[in-house]
Amino acid sequence: MTASLGVCTLTCSGRDYAAPLHSCKHRLVARPRNQKSAEGLPGNPWKPFLLAPSRISSRQSVGFLLSWVMRPAKAGLLRIIPTGAATIAVCLPLSGQTTASTPQALVARFYTLCVKHHVAGLPLKAKARKALRPLLSEDLRRQIGDGEACQADFIRQFPDPPPPVNPRAPQVIYKPPFVDCCLFTSTPDGTPTSFTLGTTKVLRDGRYQVVVNFFLRDSMGGIKWRDAAIVKRESDRFVIDNVVFDADRKPAGYLPQPFSFRGCQGPRWVGGQ
Repeated sequence: MTASLGVCTLTCSGRDYAAPLHSCKHRLVARPRNQKSAEGLPGNPWKPFLLAPSRISSRQSVGFLLSWVMRPAKAGLLRIIPTGAATIAVCLPLSGQTTASTPQALVARFYTLCVKHHVAGLPLKAKARKALRPLLSEDLRRQIGDGEACQADFIRQFPDPPPPVNPRAPQVIYKPPFVDCCLFTSTPDGTPTSFTLGTTKVLRDGRYQVVVNFFLRDSMGGIKWRDAAIVKRESDRFVIDNVVFDADRKPAGYLPQPFSFRGCQGPRWVGGQ
């Protein structure tokens, strides 16, 4: 069990759940229907339930909580229904997209998810998209969407040829752009296996640049490199707005160019035009 910023995290059936901070001061005990507390029914509103994974499943826990909320209505104790409804929130899954309190916390969460989902190029896999999308700015979401559409347009323009009549005849198969790399990290050798955060500075436009030290373990030992994530506030929360490759080589006062995909014009593939 952990607690921060007025919200605590409880573990229920092996998963984390959000609950009001003061509910973490007690073990929440699920009493049988026919058993009253020493203080009467329902007693202290934050003491009635213990969501014990070894004895009761998450689904059973939610069912019990719902039945408990309905009991005050029958007893004329409508004033505690909000308390019962709030208690149900104890067993609702904690969202992976709770707001990061600092640019560094956001970048750490973002690249932890990138490493977990092995994010390299486009298109993003469904699980990676679901995890990362809430952490991106509106502009970056749109640009990545255009990049995926541009990649699909390339495949439409240059489809794989049909099987040759003569197997010995050479075939030309065009590899779609942005498949292998480099979406959020700069190395084409693979996705990083670990990272640490470096320095943070405020750019002239008010955004934050957070340097990230990446490491890719391989058979030769490993590769190290440094990129940077650009963070800004949007809708009163921190979001990833851009990525700077090879951050150490950028001049002082450098402002990153808009995130883009070479060869694309919005959602269309134009190549070298």
